[in-house]
Amino acid sequence: MFWKWGRYRMYEQLSLIGKERKKDKKNLEIRERLEKYGIASLLDKEAVAFLCDISLEKLDQLETFEDLRNRYQLLPLTKIQKQKIEAIFNISVRIATEKASKDAFIKCPNDIYDLLGEEMRHLKRKEFRIVLLNTKNKVLCIKTISIGSLNASIVHPREVLKEAILNSCASFIAVHNHPSAAIPIVASAEDIEITKRLKQASEIIGIQLLDHVILSGNSFLSLRQHGLI
Repeated sequence: MFWKWGRYRMYEQLSLIGKERKKDKKNLEIRERLEKYGIASLLDKEAVAFLCDISLEKLDQLETFEDLRNRYQLLPLTKIQKQKIEAIFNISVRIATEKASKDAFIKCPNDIYDLLGEEMRHLKRKEFRIVLLNTKNKVLCIKTISIGSLNASIVHPREVLKEAILNSCASFIAVHNHPSAAIPIVASAEDIEITKRLKQASEIIGIQLLDHVILSGNSFLSLRQHGLI
């Protein structure tokens, strides 16, 4: 009986060693391809597996970057591995947003969604940002004013206008997200109060608040389009 159990454990250990060697072989192939041909030679899931030290087999069913983003929490991964994947997503989206903002012009609220929607719809906490524009409505930069709860005491006009003045903008658009992704999007009394205070303060120094856009899931709400500015 003990002999049979011992043989079973031996086979089990050999099986695990075989799987680890197979994993190491695949990761070695990925590493060699990366060193020889660069990151462009790797599939999205191969790059994630390599960077996060994950067996490629665990990602086999995920073909695209969007698949990885939407389903990685369901995979049998450690907490650290999931945190690493989330960090990769956040960094890649930030880089894409920064690159897009360099040549972006804002003509309507939909342009704000195109610029920030992909990044901000995945945020787990509220963030209040401002998009600073020149006289031709070209994006100069994007600044984060607050992270966490959104209220008039935290989002103070002083902090917003300081950034506007330092960056010599002609106008700006306020943007924040609703992490709940509730549809339809409803502007709260706090949202409206913050917008009114920003509008009044910015008019004094000759910088125009063009809009306040709320992002939620795959949708957005423009306070200007709804007559709230």
